[in-house]
Amino acid sequence: MPPHEFGFQAAIESYNGRWERAVWNRFHFKNINEIQTQSDHYVYAVKEKIETTIKLAETRKIIDKNWKFSNKIPQKGTIIFIRRTDNKGRVKVMGHLWQLDENWTTRLIRATVDLKNHMILFHKLRRKDPFNHAYIGYAEYLLPTRKSSK
Repeated sequence: MPPHEFGFQAAIESYNGRWERAVWNRFHFKNINEIQTQSDHYVYAVKEKIETTIKLAETRKIIDKNWKFSNKIPQKGTIIFIRRTDNKGRVKVMGHLWQLDENWTTRLIRATVDLKNHMILFHKLRRKDPFNHAYIGYAEYLLPTRKSSK
């Protein structure tokens, strides 16, 4: 079974693997200076790509420090989670274990919690086709509310 959370180490290993494919495996170097020069080009290109992505991203809304949750106001909006299914095709979202596709094991899914319609929609994520998120199922879900203590 794969690790539950991949964490920081996996991010570093992923970057190292991309660097190795883009720099080390693609060029023949005569000395350390040539390696450093090509590595600098790669690092600069990665930073440029990340900065462009960040600039295109929607700005986050600042939440008022005095904000308090009210269960009297109907909830609306969505919460999106990226999760990995376990070796039985189940995924843990919002504190519940949901059975999805027994053939979609240890793979990524997108879980979209629709607060207004009280449901979670599940979609398969594929690296080879990142814009085609195949529907895998749904579950009824009501956001729990805390009863006010009076």
